[in-house]
Amino acid sequence: MDREIRSAMVYFLLAPRASLSLERLLSSLLLATSMVFILSLKRDYKEHGSLFRTNLAGRNVVVSADHEFNRFIFGQEEKLVVRWYLDSFANLVKQKDISPDGLTVHKYMRNLVQCKVNLLSNSYDTKASKELIDNFINSISAAFSFPLKIPGTTYYNGLKKKEKVLQKIKEMVSDRLDSPQNAADDVLGQLIKDMSDVTFVTKAYINQLIFTLMFATFQTIPFTITCSQIHLRKSNCFTGINSEHEEILRKRQSQTQDSSLTWEEFKSMTFTQQVINETLRLGSSFPGFLRKCYTIPAGWGIMSCHTAMHLDPELYNDPLKFNPWRWKDMGPEFMSKNFKPFGGGIKQWTVVKGGEIVQNPIARFKNGLHINLSGRQD
Repeated sequence: MDREIRSAMVYFLLAPRASLSLERLLSSLLLATSMVFILSLKRDYKEHGSLFRTNLAGRNVVVSADHEFNRFIFGQEEKLVVRWYLDSFANLVKQKDISPDGLTVHKYMRNLVQCKVNLLSNSYDTKASKELIDNFINSISAAFSFPLKIPGTTYYNGLKKKEKVLQKIKEMVSDRLDSPQNAADDVLGQLIKDMSDVTFVTKAYINQLIFTLMFATFQTIPFTITCSQIHLRKSNCFTGINSEHEEILRKRQSQTQDSSLTWEEFKSMTFTQQVINETLRLGSSFPGFLRKCYTIPAGWGIMSCHTAMHLDPELYNDPLKFNPWRWKDMGPEFMSKNFKPFGGGIKQWTVVKGGEIVQNPIARFKNGLHINLSGRQD
C-alpha cells in the first residue's frame, strides 16, 4: 500500500469522534448561515483537538484544523480525494448530462475569466434584469437549506426560482446566437465563440455555467467587500490606500475617474493588496473547504478549516486584530504555506494573476470609494 494512503488512513482511524448532539444536527442543516454551527465546531476543536470525526448534514465528515494534514489533503486532489459539495449546493449548480474532464474544464475557465471581466453586458432591458436578479437571489436560498424537495420548503422554492433564472439565461443565449451582430465582449460572448472549437462548450453547458458563475461571484465578492469596509472603519488605513490611488491618478494621462483599473496599476498598489490580504485572512464566507475521499475511507468527507490557520497565534501575532501592516515582511514562501483564502490543490484560482478574480473587484471598489471621499473633503 502506498505510504501516503497509509498515513491518511492512520489520521482517519485515530481521529476522535465528536458527539452528534441535537444542536449540532440542527445547526449543520443550516451550516452556511448558522453561527451556532461554527461555535459548535470551536467547542469540538477545544475538546478533541485539531482533527476529529463528526456528522455534517447527514454525511460522515472529518474536520481538520491541522495545518500539515490540510496541506497533505490539498496535495492529494484527484489522487486520494476529489472536490465535494453539500447536496443542496451540488443540486443547485450541477451540470445535467455534462461530464467533461474536470481539469480540462478548470483550465478553460481560468483562461476565460483571465481575459474577460464582465459576465454579461449591460445592454439588457432594465426591468428584465431586475426580475432576473430577484429570482436569482431567491434561488440561492436553496444552496443554504436542507435538501428536502417538498412544495413549500425553502429548498423546493429555491429550485423553482432557479428554473426561472435558467429560462431567462436561455433566452439571452438564444438572442446572442440568433443575432451575431449584437455580440458583446463579455464572458457569454466568448463562450458562444468557443462553441465551435471547444467540444464541451454547448448551449446547455453555457446556460448552467452562467448561473454557476453568478452564484460564485454573488456569494464571495460582496461578502469580502463588506468585511473590508467593516474593518476599515475601525482602522487608520485610509491614508495609505488613498495615497496609492492618488499616485495612480497622477501618473495617468487622463484624470477621468471612471477609467478602469489596469493590471499594472493594481500590482503597484502594495498597501491596498496588504489590506486585501488581511481582509481575506479574517473574513471567509464558509468555515472550510470540502473534499471527498476515494479510499480512506471511501465516501467520507473532509472539511479543511483554513480559518484555523489564519487565526493561529503561532503564525499571526494577535490574530484577531485587523493589521494590514503585518504583510509587509511576509515573503512568498510563508504565504504559500500559511495563507489559503482560496483553498489549495491543483484547481485553485490563485494561479490566475495572484487571485485577481477576487482581489481586483475589491481594489476597484476601494478605489472608487476613496476618490469620492477625497472629492467631498475638497
